[in-house]
Amino acid sequence: MSSTNGLTSSITIYGGLPIFICGTLGNLLNIRLLWRTRRNPCAFIF
Repeated sequence: MSSTNGLTSSITIYGGLPIFICGTLGNLLNIRLLWRTRRNPCAFIF
């Protein structure tokens, strides 16, 4: 049972970390792109 817990823990850490990093970078990219288009009066995004 201990090896199953260790395997689950390592999958959660090493599988979730790239997803978290890619999600954070994607959100920062979206914020930057949306902030740039906010100067256009025809594009009210926020």
